[in-house]
Amino acid sequence: MHHRWITFAGTLGLASCGMNSGGGPSGNKPAARTAASSQIESRIREYSDSYRKSNGMEGLKRDATLDRLAREHSRDMLLRSKVDHRGTSARFDVATAELGVNGKAENVYRQPGGGNAARAIVNGWIASSGHLKNLRGPWTLTGVGIETDTHGTIWATQIYASVGPTGMQAGPGSSLSSPMRAW
Repeated sequence: MHHRWITFAGTLGLASCGMNSGGGPSGNKPAARTAASSQIESRIREYSDSYRKSNGMEGLKRDATLDRLAREHSRDMLLRSKVDHRGTSARFDVATAELGVNGKAENVYRQPGGGNAARAIVNGWIASSGHLKNLRGPWTLTGVGIETDTHGTIWATQIYASVGPTGMQAGPGSSLSSPMRAW
């Protein structure tokens, strides 16, 4: 049973890369936001930071603007029943204008509710090379936003950003050609 769950979580993580962008149940409607929504967001942030710190990286500072942008995107995915990065450039433009960020990335995910959904989401990102690259990036700020639909499915977005000279920039030995990544 445990092996099936890991495979299932990995499949969900890959769906967020756009490899399988099918939506959840038809007729998606957002459930009322509860304290549990904020707790899941906090746990995603905690698990992400725990992973980063256990690998010698700094933790990320929570940013309310990035939280808002992440939550708005999660709601948009839920309403369209599609896990994707639609609107990434617009979100990143807002982050640049409001926060002065110079490097940005985002991870998205769809996860059935129940159990430790936040852990499953972060583990899915860790199991996917593109998501992991974003999680391990040279970021200083993060924002997490989730929405839950009436079927209990959690739609999640985590945005990463940097301000100042630590931002993501192409340089010697770097394969990056743009200061923006979505996976």
